[in-house]
Amino acid sequence: MLNYNLGPVVGSICDSLSSEINQLHSDELLTLFPNPVYDRFSVHFTSSNIAKFILRNNVGAIVLEKIISDNEIVDLSILSSGTYIGEFYIVQNVIRKKVIKVN
Repeated sequence: MLNYNLGPVVGSICDSLSSEINQLHSDELLTLFPNPVYDRFSVHFTSSNIAKFILRNNVGAIVLEKIISDNEIVDLSILSSGTYIGEFYIVQNVIRKKVIKVN
């Protein structure tokens, strides 16, 4: 019989791992508009001039990945309608935004 009540594994190598990326959910660091998106959206950063952008579909697969600048227009016209998650990596922060694509 298996014992699934093992509790935390203290002292293991996983116990000492830490994330170098802070996860933020702040509208103060970037603005994405318009959202919902028809073909394109613009991004404005308040704390940086550049970010790595990753767009994931509803199962987590990457559908777009690029480096974007402040006030850059991002073209999503090739994508199907649906809900996506945009990840913006700014310095050591990651900001996740829901992006709704409509036709």
